[in-house]
Amino acid sequence: MTGEQLQARAQWADYRGSIGISLFTERHNGFSYGRSVEFVQSQPGEVVSQPTFALSRTMASQLMDDLWNAGIRPTDQGSPGQIAAMQNHLADMKTIAFHALKIVDSK
Repeated sequence: MTGEQLQARAQWADYRGSIGISLFTERHNGFSYGRSVEFVQSQPGEVVSQPTFALSRTMASQLMDDLWNAGIRPTDQGSPGQIAAMQNHLADMKTIAFHALKIVDSK
């Protein structure tokens, strides 16, 4: 695969109840795709120096977008509804504080 850009895409595989990840490279006569990942038994003291695969920042972003579109969200982030509720709460608190302190909002 020298000189070829590895690409990764994700798609909700509803019939399996999982997210499918596809790895492929584009070529002038079509594309090549990955079928499976081979696991190799490590030797005592062996240091793993190479990742299983690497993605450019652009492709990692595309993979993240695909996962988002498939309904996957970061575990330590709020849902869009939670974030909207927090923003509304902060706006309410700003209004209360400005009123209590007799500050005129410039908006």
